[in-house]
Amino acid sequence: MEQKMPPNPIANKVAKKKVADYFKMNKKDETTLLMFFIVLVCAVLGYFVLFPATGSYSDGRIQEANLTNEKNTLQSKQTNLQGLKKDLTERSDFISRTEDAMPTTAQVPELLVTLSKLASNNSLYLTNFSPQEVTANTNANVGPEGEIAPAATEYSQVEISFDVSGKYLDMKQFLKDVETNIRPINILNINISGGGEISNTISTETLRFSIKAEAYYKAKQ
Repeated sequence: MEQKMPPNPIANKVAKKKVADYFKMNKKDETTLLMFFIVLVCAVLGYFVLFPATGSYSDGRIQEANLTNEKNTLQSKQTNLQGLKKDLTERSDFISRTEDAMPTTAQVPELLVTLSKLASNNSLYLTNFSPQEVTANTNANVGPEGEIAPAATEYSQVEISFDVSGKYLDMKQFLKDVETNIRPINILNINISGGGEISNTISTETLRFSIKAEAYYKAKQ
């Protein structure tokens, strides 16, 4: 029967010393190893922390630049829209004034209201208002076969006759207001009846002015 040899303490001690000597490092090796671990840790942190943060920062800058460009584009469009809105308002006002000056119908009631207001503003009294629409322009050019030239039928007329009672100086101002009214009104004839002293500065008697005029409107196409 084989007998086991008792352990040799000296041999074990020598073996452990050899292993320790194998793994033993001088200070230079320790410094190198420490630097290696530091670099490794920095690389891991850079890969898992710094790189994503840098990417997010770059994406944020790109998004910020895109949003700034979109903002500038929208502001430019808003400025253009405001300019178009202003232009539309001006054109609408112009069209409105044009329609007031040359309506598409005779608008006899509106014409009566306008003349009555002008007379009242000048202390005059308007009576005997009588309108009559003219179906064709009396000044139209007539072709060789009797047809009316198209250019001459762009507008139609309504003849109006009315009386205005008041003083002479008030009547002069009334006529000026009619001339400057937005709707074209052409005074054809004025007859004066009454008595009293009349001059440029004196008018003591109430007079009656019988007026015949023409107002214009667009002809229907």
